[in-house]
Amino acid sequence: MRRAAARSDAMTQIGMEDSSTERTQRIYARVAGFLFLWLIITGLAGALTVSHIVGSGTLAETAKRVVASEHLYRVALSSELIETLSAVLLAFSLCVTLKPVDKLLATIAMYCGLGESFIGGAGMIVDFVGLRLYTSPQSIGTLGTDQSQTLVGLTGDAGFAAYNKGSVSIAP
Repeated sequence: MRRAAARSDAMTQIGMEDSSTERTQRIYARVAGFLFLWLIITGLAGALTVSHIVGSGTLAETAKRVVASEHLYRVALSSELIETLSAVLLAFSLCVTLKPVDKLLATIAMYCGLGESFIGGAGMIVDFVGLRLYTSPQSIGTLGTDQSQTLVGLTGDAGFAAYNKGSVSIAP
């Protein structure tokens, strides 16, 4: 009789541990789902706003549009930066969610997510440097129009490449 009661208590305790693990896993899965939507919204909002402001044209025309909408441009870049940094939370929540399924694969995926965030963050720093080049009249005066346009184009391309490379690196 005592053995049956002890076995029943042990089974209840194991059942409680499993339900606690499953509950934690479910919470992190919901956080990951929310973060996926968050990343899509903040990334698209920032990218579309920046591309709308920059548009096309010469360096002087683009710089005029960026200076006229500098605050909105900064908000858009900050939105993209928040999206990039939120990828750290997504990587962690996916790791916790998937660890019971395959610990090694979950850890590798987390490292890829962290790589995405760091590479994307470096790309965002380059984009903020590009903003400084647009808004600083000294950069155009010192370098000349052609060299300034090349430098601004280079920062834009480098930021775009880093952002895309970071986005691709989430899938191992």
